[in-house]
Amino acid sequence: MTSKTRMSGFTVVELIVVVTIAGILITLAVPNLRDVIRNSRITSATNELVATLNLARSEALKRHAQVRVCAAPAAPTSDDPTEALCEPGTDLSGGWMIVAENVTDPLPEWVPIRVSTPSGATQIITDSGSTENFQIAFDPQGRMMDTATVTFSICDDRTPPEEHGRYITVAQSGLLKASKIPGGESCL
Repeated sequence: MTSKTRMSGFTVVELIVVVTIAGILITLAVPNLRDVIRNSRITSATNELVATLNLARSEALKRHAQVRVCAAPAAPTSDDPTEALCEPGTDLSGGWMIVAENVTDPLPEWVPIRVSTPSGATQIITDSGSTENFQIAFDPQGRMMDTATVTFSICDDRTPPEEHGRYITVAQSGLLKASKIPGGESCL
């Protein structure tokens, strides 16, 4: 009597079928994963800017002084302390900073509190009519010093932007509202 030993394992055909199915599933999952990452970057940039604006408002209340949020410069280009700290323009994609009026010592006139850089490749623009040196300023009572509502749009290069982008609206009272871009509208 001879006994046969059974070999266990996978055949080549079974391995090819499994690898083919895995390849199809990965092909379907990668584009969705890319969108999840991009949506996460927009959400993260929105949350970072909201946190910065809330911090600036609370610092204005705490310090009993004017506090501003503006575009962070790559390098100072002016002798004016406010302009030396803030970059001209309305694009905050490269980062932003909080500066506070120094009420205890005359020099320096403005003191930086925090500099932030958005994570990921996003575009952050405000609808401010001024392209010279956009700054959103909070007074010692925590209200926005500008008389108009300011809206920030946070987008990336996907279209249509209403499916992916976000708006942050700052009311004159200083209160913030973050929302998706309404249908039919675009980034500012």
